[in-house]
Amino acid sequence: MDWQPPALRGGSVFLEYEQDIRDSAARRAAVGGEYPLANRGRLYVKHEFISSLTGVYGLTDAGQDNHNTVLGLDFDYMNEGQAFSEYRVRDAISGREAEAAIGLRNVWPLAHGLRLQTGFERVQPLNGALDESTALTGAVEYTANPLWKSSARMEWRQSDRSTGIINTLGVARKLSSSWTYLGKNTMDWREDRDTDGIYLRNRFRTGLAFRDTFTNRLNALMRYECLYEKDDADDDKRQTHIWSSHINHRPGRKLTVSGRYAGKYVEEHGQDFDSDYVAHLISGRVMYDLDKEWDVGVIGSSFFSGDFKSRQDGIGLEVGHLLQENLWVSAGYNFFGFEDRDLSGEDATNPGGYLRLRYKFDEDVLSWLR
Repeated sequence: MDWQPPALRGGSVFLEYEQDIRDSAARRAAVGGEYPLANRGRLYVKHEFISSLTGVYGLTDAGQDNHNTVLGLDFDYMNEGQAFSEYRVRDAISGREAEAAIGLRNVWPLAHGLRLQTGFERVQPLNGALDESTALTGAVEYTANPLWKSSARMEWRQSDRSTGIINTLGVARKLSSSWTYLGKNTMDWREDRDTDGIYLRNRFRTGLAFRDTFTNRLNALMRYECLYEKDDADDDKRQTHIWSSHINHRPGRKLTVSGRYAGKYVEEHGQDFDSDYVAHLISGRVMYDLDKEWDVGVIGSSFFSGDFKSRQDGIGLEVGHLLQENLWVSAGYNFFGFEDRDLSGEDATNPGGYLRLRYKFDEDVLSWLR
């Protein structure tokens, strides 16, 4: 929720709340606000409570309560150039921790559709078991050609105890009026300077998207993903290959039929074990529009492991409602089901209740950015 009190003269305050519907102890709440300064800067503050060990996007059942507060000031010192200074305070297992951060964010237009982004951040611990660290970031984005887009980004961060590099590469290519190619690779490399141990995680994704631009009745997505993880500290290594295909068909105005097939092959190596694993997932959903604002659906799925030697099934029902234009929320319940860390993430296959959000958009939704 956002509010702009007239007394703040351009400032605003906000309130956020996030709740895990399966675990009542996992939740997040935040309150904050910002105030403009001389039309070229702003003062902002934010306090959040997180019942998690892994941050905002990883609510867990660990029951660890954290309070984080950020007080900051940023200033546009040049066109598309921003300087910022932040004071950060948070609770952690080791006690209350505080740090100060200063940095720069810049965007450099090199040519039409070609931009360079650079960043610098320096963090100085003030209290607690935090490390002094320095981070440099750089990114290149190309959007001039109407048929393809690409981006590359790298961040280097060094602290007293570790050095890390995060690199992201992405490309999208329009092959025809109906076909598009998508590719992305993300690499996370970290070295512990105390033990000389190295952690490496690389995620490569590529795929083809099909959209029936003539009748708008058939859409499909074919995707392959390779995830590689290696941790020298535990002498563990895991490589996962995931492939999937998604089809969505509308034979009539009120009826939508979708299907999915996915499979994976996993290799794991550790100090005392070596194993491999194969699994397949087949699922389908039939949805019927009752009117312009309500729909109902039935979902069925089967999970096969061990080269189809073992099988688990799931079935459920759901009801959807149009909250606003192009935004649907659905509540469903699976009478029985299963769960897999790699294949069941895109669909709610685990037994019990769930919520699902759907949003339909195209380039006109972001027209205000032009």
